[in-house]
Amino acid sequence: MILATLILAAGESRRMGKDKQLLRCGVQNFLEATVERYAPFSSVYLVLGYHEKEIRAVSNLQLAVVLVNPDYAKGMASSLAVGIEALQLEKFAGVWITFCDMPHVREETLAKLKMVIQAHPDKIILPTYQDRIGHPAYVPRSLFSALLQVQGDVGARYVIREHPELVLTCPVDDPAVVEDMDTPEMYEMIKEREEWI
Repeated sequence: MILATLILAAGESRRMGKDKQLLRCGVQNFLEATVERYAPFSSVYLVLGYHEKEIRAVSNLQLAVVLVNPDYAKGMASSLAVGIEALQLEKFAGVWITFCDMPHVREETLAKLKMVIQAHPDKIILPTYQDRIGHPAYVPRSLFSALLQVQGDVGARYVIREHPELVLTCPVDDPAVVEDMDTPEMYEMIKEREEWI
């Protein structure tokens, strides 16, 4: 099967106070690390918006198809639409939807999730850690049109809630799947745990 990853990274990072895309993760920034993490498992599509030119100027994004959302201020759904419209032009069976502030998701986590997706390509596949649902969320191609109807700042979760009959959860031993780094405090905690330089 042909799988895509859609990284939504067009926002203003208001709670962090600086562009999360450019936070350091070892020798890379978050955006570079996230693209590199997913590239062995899928085709990577990336949606930028706020500070798009500045971010691209200092990031190595050769492994991704970079898309631009000029309407990023309208919320996450606008970036989701930009990505899904591009993916519809290709023969992807489905898409992983994720964000740039989760560069520390483990390779073995993605490998496990991909095995489940390959066995159930028509289902919604969600990782869980200690019974908490996280990301990346896999959504099959059959729901792409529904994703395009989402409005505001809710992302794919509205579509997922509307189709509980399709949801399969996959427990993983990886706290990163539920750790969005929205604040400096969260970043420092995870940075210390992961021993990033």
